[in-house]
Amino acid sequence: MRPHRATVLLTAGLVTLLGTPAVAAAGTPADLYVNSDTTCSDTGPGSKALPFCLLSSAARIVKPGQTVRMKARAHSAESLVIDRSGEPGKPITFVVETTSPLFPKAFLDGDLTVKGASHVRISGLGVGGTARVSRSADIELNAITSVRRDADALVVGDASKDVRVTRSQLTAVRIEGGAERTLFSRNLNYGRPRAALTVVDAPGTVITNNTVYGACVTPLSMSGGSSGSAVFNNVIYAEPSADCPDAGLRKGINVSASAAVGTRADYNLIVGDPAVTLMAYKWAGASYRKPAEFAAATGQGAHDIFRATSTGVGFNVAGSPTIDSADATAPGALVPDYSGLPALDDQRVPNTGKNGGYLDRGAVETSIGVTTVK
Repeated sequence: MRPHRATVLLTAGLVTLLGTPAVAAAGTPADLYVNSDTTCSDTGPGSKALPFCLLSSAARIVKPGQTVRMKARAHSAESLVIDRSGEPGKPITFVVETTSPLFPKAFLDGDLTVKGASHVRISGLGVGGTARVSRSADIELNAITSVRRDADALVVGDASKDVRVTRSQLTAVRIEGGAERTLFSRNLNYGRPRAALTVVDAPGTVITNNTVYGACVTPLSMSGGSSGSAVFNNVIYAEPSADCPDAGLRKGINVSASAAVGTRADYNLIVGDPAVTLMAYKWAGASYRKPAEFAAATGQGAHDIFRATSTGVGFNVAGSPTIDSADATAPGALVPDYSGLPALDDQRVPNTGKNGGYLDRGAVETSIGVTTVK
């Protein structure tokens, strides 16, 4: 089967969005290297032969257009602040040297802070503390892992602009404080007992193709001045948990009246559980139990799906409603997926995505019973 035109366009667009490396221009600074697992020196040149031991040593001197290469599985026993900027077309890049799209990563034991910086790309880093983007613009966090129970894993705020968080595994995430045009796409996002994804006073936030697990509180909420946002192609679980002090009513998506202005939502899958009373949506102050009610009242969510049980919903599960049913033209839709897979057409099911497309909902493309699209 030929690839759907939207998927082809998305693939082309990804080159622009994620900055696929081009041929190095003359005068590009030499790469810097970080490797704590071998002979290293934080007073040395940061060369491949004598790398830095700590990421902060490279961060202090990195120049526009320069790449910092981190050895896979290396640990940097510190917190890291990145406050240097690249230039348009010449970003500062931190990348892990590995052929795997997911693992192994390099690890930062403490917090990661991007502060007052612009044109920065960070990919493949495990963060032991909180990742925070503050007063920054054109920042990309890709394949980041931060798993915390009693604190936020990621905060984007302080009027940051055009931050892109992609293909990452994160617990509680907050997008707030006047952040504009944040993209959150193809992520695995968990909330237990904290909220998985909270957006407050962050206009133009795009939340697309994520798998969001929530327990105890609403998995995804938007409030304050978060108008003009988008919520597409997500799989949202409102799960029961022994950690929850109250097994009462759960909501899948909660968007306040102020945040609902100009905000669009469609092609989401909201999953409940027989043990939980689920209100699929609270939108502009009104509650809706099912997508049909929501669509009739708001004009949103015409292609949303509700399932009262998580059985048969997960990726790589035959018959899952996630398969080939998303909107490949949705704002922020990305291929490849969380694990590096391209859009895949499952021959066992009809293509029910927008315009007959076959992008899957959620962070991960199903890879069984499929034909790879080239």
